[in-house]
Amino acid sequence: MRTLANIGLSGGFAIGEDGWGDEMNSNLLMLSTLVQGGVLDAVAAVPGAPAQGDVYILTAEPNKDAVAVYDDAVWHYFEPLEGWWLYNRATDKYMTFKPTGWEELTTGGGGGGDSFPPLADNAGKVLAVNLAEDGVEWITPSGGGGGGGGGGGSFRGAWAAKVGSFVTFDSGVLPFDFVAQGNRAVTFPNRPDSVIGTTKAASFSNPGSNADAFIRFYARKYGNDDKLRVRYYSEGENNYDGFMVLINGEVFFTDYTSDNNNSPVFQVWEYTLTDTEVEVQIGYHSDGSSSGGLQNVFFSRIERPVLEIPYVYGDTVTYGGSIYFCVIAGTAAVPGTNNNWAKFGA
Repeated sequence: MRTLANIGLSGGFAIGEDGWGDEMNSNLLMLSTLVQGGVLDAVAAVPGAPAQGDVYILTAEPNKDAVAVYDDAVWHYFEPLEGWWLYNRATDKYMTFKPTGWEELTTGGGGGGDSFPPLADNAGKVLAVNLAEDGVEWITPSGGGGGGGGGGGSFRGAWAAKVGSFVTFDSGVLPFDFVAQGNRAVTFPNRPDSVIGTTKAASFSNPGSNADAFIRFYARKYGNDDKLRVRYYSEGENNYDGFMVLINGEVFFTDYTSDNNNSPVFQVWEYTLTDTEVEVQIGYHSDGSSSGGLQNVFFSRIERPVLEIPYVYGDTVTYGGSIYFCVIAGTAAVPGTNNNWAKFGA
């Protein structure tokens, strides 16, 4: 048996070796404690009335720096190795173990700690680690920047997202974030919509009977812009086939009134969005009958709110009194709602 690297698990048991149960149970307890690990707090001594599964970092002898876990009515102590990370729930900060002991991880700013470089007079600059490697500072990007340009992210001021986007299909392509679903490809036949002046519409390659085909995308409210609108018309069996909308995977709207005269009259379906992003699937549903015209649906325009200028990796914004760093380019998420933004000082 030997001690393995990093966490310090026991391993190397010989085939057929007896007496490995205690070491293996300790391994499992250590993994459960440390992998994606968190502690209730850093304290001088373990509490007198613990609950099953309580975990603490100890700050005083006789078990200074140990990670203590209460399991099966017994305290167990794990001696940390350099580089261990644990989340301290009491302080809402991560801690890492160094040769000098446990330390809080903080985002510094020209002097360490949770301070942040001033925002005033720094528009268009980017954050970078300073030369002393003890904080961050604003620098002027070498290749541009300025809200999504070639040099990377920049300070974008207060987070904002607005303006509507009109998606039409005369180009014969879907936007990058629109995905065809089902066993039918998306096609772009000539279906003029005289109201908006378009020639082609998005449709599906012969959905046929007893088949569903959809285009999936995501949408949410931005600022005061909360409307999703789809211009459509369908050809199929009246009262059985036609336009269908799913919101987050559930059927939300159907229109089985079909136009089979090859003289399309586009209708408008409208949906009120909220701050919570939803998955939208628009498409065609048909029953088992093959009667009723082309059995298809046609979309001339889709209108939804989008970001005015998409955020890129490295952009920094202010929102809700905090400062956020863009981790995922093109994100439409509100800072603080998912991992697309990293919060400074968190």
